[in-house]
Amino acid sequence: MRRANALYVGIDVANLTLEVSFLGEDARPVRGGASFSNDPEGHTALCAAAVAAARLVGSKPRIVFGMESTSNMHKRLEQRLRAEKRRSAEVHVINPRSVKHFAKVLLSDNETDAI
Repeated sequence: MRRANALYVGIDVANLTLEVSFLGEDARPVRGGASFSNDPEGHTALCAAAVAAARLVGSKPRIVFGMESTSNMHKRLEQRLRAEKRRSAEVHVINPRSVKHFAKVLLSDNETDAI
């Protein structure tokens, strides 16, 4: 049985902004990256953009959000994403140390968030 389509949304959380990438199951960009403010209006805009990008992936895809835990800056966003009801969504808050070690496994020493 084939798994349902999925949209992967990677979020780099900063104090004032959210840098976002939208990827399909093949790890290719579904649409260009975007920047949103890290406030309630930006969180709502991010959810709307994710739902719109999900339509580009296929019929009723699930949305998988992933972000590093960043002090307390990610907590309100996490709450908003978990409350999203328009699409089936998963929210993953990842330990930054795990991300760093994963990059080492891939032999990547780049500090560029876009990568």
